[in-house]
Amino acid sequence: MDELDEIARIEIQEGWDVFDADGERIGEVADVHDTSFTLKTTVGGAVDVDFTDVESADDGRVTLAMSGDELSSELGAGA
Repeated sequence: MDELDEIARIEIQEGWDVFDADGERIGEVADVHDTSFTLKTTVGGAVDVDFTDVESADDGRVTLAMSGDELSSELGAGA
């Protein structure tokens, strides 16, 4: 696990807002696990997001290194 993954694991909290790489709010953190967190999306779905997909996490905000379209593809694939 690299340094950013370790920081994400320690810092990310339930209820934090989640934004995609384009700056659009896509949901909030529903649960935090050892290597990922569950994202409850604004469109009513939920998906586990690996900490490796986190660009930054600070002050109640998680920014992903993927766009909403990429995330939608993962949702559609049953990820």
